[in-house]
Order: sequence, then C-alpha cells, then structure tokens
Amino acid sequence: MKRAILKLLIALLLISLLTSCTMAQPTGIVDDNLLGLRNQTQEPYTGMFSNPYAPVTSTPLPQGSLMFVDVDEANALRAEREERKHDPFLFVEMPEPIVIDKPTDTPPPVYETTPPPEKPSTPTPVPNKTEPSTYIFELCGSVGTRYAYQQLTQKQKELFSELYDGIVENQASIQIKGTYPYSDYIRVYRAINFDCPELFNIKWPMKCYVSANSVDEFVSRVEPQYYMSNSEYKQRLEIVIGKIKGMSSAASFGSTDVDHEIYIQRYLIENVTYVLQEDARRADRAYLDGYAKCDGYSNATMLALRYYGIPCLNITGWTYEQDGKRADNAHQWNMVQLGGNWYHLDTTWNDRNGNFPFVLQTSQSKHVYFLPYMNTSDARMLHRRTVDMESNTWDLPKANTETLSYYRMNGLSVRNTEDARNNLSSQISNIAQNGGEYAIAYFDKPSDVDAFVSSVQSFINGWKGWNNERINRYYYNYWSDIGVIYLFDMSFR
Repeated sequence: MKRAILKLLIALLLISLLTSCTMAQPTGIVDDNLLGLRNQTQEPYTGMFSNPYAPVTSTPLPQGSLMFVDVDEANALRAEREERKHDPFLFVEMPEPIVIDKPTDTPPPVYETTPPPEKPSTPTPVPNKTEPSTYIFELCGSVGTRYAYQQLTQKQKELFSELYDGIVENQASIQIKGTYPYSDYIRVYRAINFDCPELFNIKWPMKCYVSANSVDEFVSRVEPQYYMSNSEYKQRLEIVIGKIKGMSSAASFGSTDVDHEIYIQRYLIENVTYVLQEDARRADRAYLDGYAKCDGYSNATMLALRYYGIPCLNITGWTYEQDGKRADNAHQWNMVQLGGNWYHLDTTWNDRNGNFPFVLQTSQSKHVYFLPYMNTSDARMLHRRTVDMESNTWDLPKANTETLSYYRMNGLSVRNTEDARNNLSSQISNIAQNGGEYAIAYFDKPSDVDAFVSSVQSFINGWKGWNNERINRYYYNYWSDIGVIYLFDMSFR
C-alpha cells in the first residue's frame, strides 16, 4: 500500500514537472524595440510637402506580440529603417499638411550666438528716398507738376527730401545723413526756395554748415529759422488749401485747365493788394491776409495751379523800361504748362488796381478782363525782360507759342497796324451801339504797338462807325513791353 502511494506521488511529481517545462518563457535574447515598436513616432518630415510651422507626425504603430528575433536580422532591419527614414518619397502617400500663416505652438528658441560666416558679408546698401515722406509734398503739387524738382539729379533729390521733411516739421537743426557736395546743396536750396510755395513757414536764407576736405566741401547740417510754430504752420496751410479747394465750387471756375487758370488769376487780383515787405513773399499772406509782392503773387499762383494738377514754376529776372533802363529790383513771375506747351504768366502785372474788367459787347454779356500777361511766349514776355540764370540754375522750358494767350483766345490779337485799325473799328462800333467801356488790340509783335500809337489820334479822330457817329471823347493807354493798347471812356456825338 505504501509502495502504491509512493508510485502515485512520483507520477504526480513527474506530471507537474513536465507541465512546468511546457509553460516556461523561451530562452535567448529578447529586444522588444528592435523594430522601433516602443513609443514610436516618426521624425519631423522635411520633404516636398513639409510645412516648417507644423512638423508632420504619425500615430504610434500598434504594439505587436513578443517574438524571437535574430540579433543579426534585427540589426539589418534597424539599418534599413535608418536609411529609409531619409528617403523623400517615404511619406509620398500621406496627405499634404495644412499651411498656416503663423505657428500656433511656441516658436523654437532663438539663440543669441551663431557661428560666424566664413567670409564677412557686406550688407546691400538701401537707396535713400528721393521724394519727401510727408503727405504735404503730394498734396501741394505732385511730382509731375514740380518742374525744378524734376531737373535735380537722383542724389540731389535725396538731399531735397531730407531738407523738405525737416522743414515741414520745423526742425531747428537738420542733420544731413548722406554725403552731398556744396554745389548740390545750392541747386537743392534754390529748388526749395523757388519751387515749394507751401513751405511758407521758413525764413530765408537758411544757415548751412559744411565740412571740407582737399577735394570739395560737404554739407553736414542746415539750420532753418521759422516764422511760426509747427502747429500754426500746419493750421494755416490747411486753411489755405481749403480756400484753394473751395474755388472749384464757383460756377465760373470752369471745366478746363485754362478756365481754372483764369479763375485763379481773377481770385488773386480781386483779393490781394500789392505791398513791399519781407513776408509778402509768402503764399499764405496772399490767401489769408490779402497782401503780396511779386514773389507772393507767383507763389500763390503756383500753389493753386499745382493743386489742380497744372505744372508750374517760378521765374526770377529783371524788367526794363522803354528807355532800356533796368529796374532797380528783381521781379518774379510764373511759367505754366497747358496742353503740352509752356507759357509765361505774370499775376503781379495783371493786377492793375484790383477789378478791371471791360465789356466787349453788352448784348452778349461778354466780359474780357485785363490779363495781357497771361500765357505769352518767350518772344513777347522777354521782349523787355531777362531771366536771372544765377537764381534759375536749371534749364528753363521754351515757350514757343501763344495759342492759349488770353487775348488771342478772345479774338483781340492783330497782325499789324492795318489789322489793328480794322479790329478796333469793329470794337468801337459795338461799344457805340451796345454800350461798353474798353477796346483792346493785342499785337503779334510787341514793337508794333509803338508805331500804332503814333497814329492813334488821327485814326480815332477820323473814325466814322455805326450810324456815322463820331467819337467825342476817349482815353488810351498802352504797354510796349507786351504789345497792348487800351481805348476807354469813350463818348459819341
């Protein structure tokens, strides 16, 4: 019995041992990450579909069951995986990532130090601006209307811009950033002085500092002085531009550039008084205070013409009397471009004691104003004038036509003395029949007016016109420099 129990126990023990050996783990080397299965994520993709702001990642591959892996095979698989990881076509079937404007995650840190380049790099120079930054420049005359500015070189325009911006802001000391010789400064100085009527805040001349070397002198600093504070200047400029802008609402302002020019002339003539004082050169004095001298008239004219897109410039020169004597003081007037042609325009000399219209024909209510110095040619305007080329340092445009001369447009131009007799006779007849005040003859050649004046008394005394009436009383005046004769205050028998 004991022997049987012992055999049973041994058998149970053998069965237990056999079963235990069957459930044991296999022997050998086990690596559950040889294929990268543990916590695997792909490296950020930098291939053809990459977005630098959103690195491409994938969901971790599913964990597989443990298995026997041969060490050599595992190493081979690892090497293949590393090689394929850099293959740009590895993820070609993956959807393209969404492109965003800026990263949503925290950007990568920026390191303060970076390895120095092999060779020092020279930064690309940034060209200086050639137009002032302030809005006032374009508001008071676009580049296309600024003749003197356009005559400057690229380098001179850079200096122009530095000075212009500084003056607009009433800078007491304008430090010059670029390198400009004094010869460039002189041209820019005169361009600002003669070509920028909107800068009426500045007193002339400006103080300039130069640094010299063995070759040339270079401008280093400019110190302007001002009539008013910067806030007062901009307030006055706003009111001036408001007045100019308001001209367009007048019924007589017209629709053409010539219509605008006539209205601007009449506005200034009827609202400005000629005076001789230093600040009367300022355009704001003409518009806000009602007085100006010759350069004040021309500056005010220029500011309005340019506002309406009409190119314009100032001319400085000398006038001469009939006996050839030069006037004591210099004179300033404008040149204006209309229809592609340049003309002379002198608002000062068109202003003869304010409002000075005359009626050509009452039945037609046709008014023609005293504007003999409007849109004339070089031959006429320079008949007894010369241009001061020291002040006007740029080449001036040529005025070779009088197509838009005021009196020519109104049918008052005459070719010679005989033509003048016929034209004036017709005008006097209209005055006798319909009433009126003046008759005008505008000679193609200014010198011809002198020959006509010598016989004007015999012509008028012998005149028999409408209904055989004779002239009982008359007066006349003439201007040899411009070639115009006026008959006025006529009465008839």
